[in-house]
Amino acid sequence: MKIYIRDLPYKNKSASEAKKEGSHLYNHAFNLDRLPNESLRRDFASFIFDRAADVCIHVLGGEQTGFHKLADCLTKYYPDMEHLTDVPLDDITKKLKKHLIKRGEAIYVTYRKLNKECNKINPAMGYLKRAYEYFTPDNDKFNMENDKWKISTIPFKLNITPMQSDTLLNFEHIKQYEIKRQVKEAALFRLKRLRPKTVAEDIYAMNTLSAFLFKNSPEIITLADFTRKDLEEYLAYIYLESNKEKEWLHDLRSLKSLLSTIGKLFGFENLRGIFLKSDFPRLRKTLFKSYSDAELARLHEGYKTLDKQTARLMLVHELLGLRISDTLTMKQTDLILGDDPHIRIHQSKTNKTYVKKINNEIADLLLASIEYDNEHYGKCEFIFVSEKDPTKPMNYGTLDHRIKTMIYRLDLRDDNGDLFTVGTHIMRHTYGKRLCDLLNDDATIAALLGHSSIQTVAHYRKMSPNVLAETAKPVIDKRNEKIKQFKKGWME
Repeated sequence: MKIYIRDLPYKNKSASEAKKEGSHLYNHAFNLDRLPNESLRRDFASFIFDRAADVCIHVLGGEQTGFHKLADCLTKYYPDMEHLTDVPLDDITKKLKKHLIKRGEAIYVTYRKLNKECNKINPAMGYLKRAYEYFTPDNDKFNMENDKWKISTIPFKLNITPMQSDTLLNFEHIKQYEIKRQVKEAALFRLKRLRPKTVAEDIYAMNTLSAFLFKNSPEIITLADFTRKDLEEYLAYIYLESNKEKEWLHDLRSLKSLLSTIGKLFGFENLRGIFLKSDFPRLRKTLFKSYSDAELARLHEGYKTLDKQTARLMLVHELLGLRISDTLTMKQTDLILGDDPHIRIHQSKTNKTYVKKINNEIADLLLASIEYDNEHYGKCEFIFVSEKDPTKPMNYGTLDHRIKTMIYRLDLRDDNGDLFTVGTHIMRHTYGKRLCDLLNDDATIAALLGHSSIQTVAHYRKMSPNVLAETAKPVIDKRNEKIKQFKKGWME
């Protein structure tokens, strides 16, 4: 099925005028067959016709390209999606970026306008955002009965960082009314304690279970009737029949947490301990990865090709050893100079604040970043701001794209010969490992990393060659003593 541009009611243009002014676009079409199913085709047909009434033929021509790229991405990564808002916008955005990069396309195209360097986003990214906004209900007041909740309407304070977009919680694909009500109650409870994105993942996991029960056990209309036997049938389906790949394990963990909350809220004893340890494969304990000096030197050479603000951000992030969310959300007022320069760190993960001393070199990097922002965008709140909206911090997706582009363009590889990843958290591991190499005590290391306990320090100590050598020394000494005794008498 195709929707030809000539058949659309585009703004202020008759068919004859459009044929004259945009003849190269007149016979172009939106090919809905590139979408994975009929439900999405109906949705996008409505969006395309409504959108056409607000724009001219030339805009439609550009959006046609964005639509086809998005459609191919949805077909590849979400073949079972019925509506665009079934999946959080952030998740689709990540998949679309991955899809575009694999096709060799840039997320942002740089061009000059009036002697100023500007970035233009890939048409597919802009089209996704507009479509998602179109399918999102515009409700200004929170209503428990709504099947789509805008986070901005939730009537209590949420744990949201400035970097996070306005997440949508979508319950409409939970097919059983009573289960939907139970999930909504649990979601409202969990929103008081968890991030909205986590709750959105819980709901997404429940969508799959709801669809399975609707098809295979239609008699189950409330989770009070959901038993271990029903769960085992669902697990068999997930493991053997579904098209899910790696994400099924994450979905099951989300489902386990959600069912536990529902069980406690409603007193459903059948949900208590319904999951067993054996339902999840044992995960290997992996040693934290860190960068070697040679790997850091290669990355530093790459930073020279980045724009100044991104290069400064990466250096500050490495030198402070923070989580990337904490680096991106540092505010200008958090920087305290004078005889004892330091910076306040607001941790997004734990919602706690601590103070970190800095040297003059780090202070100079931060000051240069602040001056750059204030010069280009006026007085800003954050140290590293978004070019699109300077009232907000730089988006992680922007940073991710710039670093990936640098890595692929320069073919930067680690000590094993593999391409680098965007290892912002590996920088934190490297920072922790270096603290261990300097033989700091656990309490000092935990304080510098912003940890409330010393428990995690053990992971960093395992990465340190000095610590490994000290740990292995008793074993090696014992082995050497045995060899010495064995040698006695015939090798001396």
